[in-house]
Amino acid sequence: MSHVPVHVPCLQPAAPRLQVANLGFFVADGALQFWTGASLTIPALLVGCCAGTLYVQTFTAIDRELEPCKRELALSTASAGTPAGILLADLTGLVVQWCLFKANGIPLANGDGAMGNVTASHCPF
Repeated sequence: MSHVPVHVPCLQPAAPRLQVANLGFFVADGALQFWTGASLTIPALLVGCCAGTLYVQTFTAIDRELEPCKRELALSTASAGTPAGILLADLTGLVVQWCLFKANGIPLANGDGAMGNVTASHCPF
């Protein structure tokens, strides 16, 4: 049986760039709708695989490349960064959603449940 290394250093700079490219792809597809249907789950699955790979690579690099006296702080910092990154992604997603609603002419609901004017939405662009 062959041994497959868990930590692959070449993935560390590539995975974040691929995530940004995925964000650009999905925002463009949401605005232009050039790819629709169930087959869109394939690139969505790749986004999850890329995120998981980046997560594993980060923690494996901390474990293998740092000396023990610095490892605990690095692991706790990376662990705290995970929910902070999720919060930032959620906030970014709200802005992107508002902009995609505006681009596609989808009306937004007001606080009282009535449909509002999409051009008056919160899209900053």
